[in-house]
Amino acid sequence: MSTSDATSSMGGSSLEGLEPPFRPAVERPNKFQHIPAEWEASGTVEPGSLILYGSSIMRRWKEAEADWDPLPTYNRGFGGSRTWEAVEYLNIILSYRPRVIVFYCGTNDVTFHEERGTPQEEALNEIIDNITIILRTTEATGIQMILGSLIRSPQKREKSWMLDLVDKANKKLIELCEEHPHAEFVDINPLVEDEHGNPIASLYEPDGLHYRRSGYVRVAAALKEPVYRRWEKQTRRPTKRHSRQRVVAKL
Repeated sequence: MSTSDATSSMGGSSLEGLEPPFRPAVERPNKFQHIPAEWEASGTVEPGSLILYGSSIMRRWKEAEADWDPLPTYNRGFGGSRTWEAVEYLNIILSYRPRVIVFYCGTNDVTFHEERGTPQEEALNEIIDNITIILRTTEATGIQMILGSLIRSPQKREKSWMLDLVDKANKKLIELCEEHPHAEFVDINPLVEDEHGNPIASLYEPDGLHYRRSGYVRVAAALKEPVYRRWEKQTRRPTKRHSRQRVVAKL
């Protein structure tokens, strides 16, 4: 099945001017040209599945299939990816015809823009514009979306510029989900911070960015209710915005 056939078969809706291959808000070098071949070599994906998509926070979730059993689950995270690369490979994700996508991406953009010296507002707009492309496209195809909050990790707290951008991006993602009824923002940060708002160091790898297994247990706990709710909702697209589109995780 071609990508265009796959997108037209999901929900029967037009992409309203968004046609594959999808282009990010700003054209930037893609350092993951090998990823499509790796995904193809990993085997077929069952239509109507749960897809984990995004950067290394997704890719390193080794126990995801067991954590989401009995939902058919496939991990399509690729480490180091930025939102523009997630847009470029969206056509492949759509060709799987997933039921629900759990999406996490953006923290690598923060690092990229900090190192490049991008003005913060410009960096924020690019991140949100790319995620908007993903949401507009998945909404048109009837796929339910879960957006995980960008992590206020120890690594991102090393520079106030980066942490401030993470916080601003999360605020914008909340607003974005309010505009797209098929999408739901899940704030994972409360589960990985102590009562004072500081990161719980034992949940992180030595790099201060990626989770240990104990961290993923908390991530799964945060996502469980929203994922199952969206799983059941997929076949009946909502006609109005719901007050539960923002979820603050509780353990």
